[in-house]
Amino acid sequence: MMKQKRKELKKLPDSVRVDCINVNLLPFKNGVDDLFRRLSEAMEDSLSESIEKDNEVVFQFIRKGLDKLSVNP
Repeated sequence: MMKQKRKELKKLPDSVRVDCINVNLLPFKNGVDDLFRRLSEAMEDSLSESIEKDNEVVFQFIRKGLDKLSVNP
């Protein structure tokens, strides 16, 4: 979805003429693109942290299982 929105943003014209005034949209486009980039990085960081936490839970489960299996009855 983010890639699609970025493509839509690139399709916007660089300037729009309103009556006799030209409005430059480049600062707006750059700002929105920067926000998309920051959001993407935040989502990647969040996903990475979540994966690391889940990984640690799995390793703890495996360690406990191996400890129980290594004990003689």
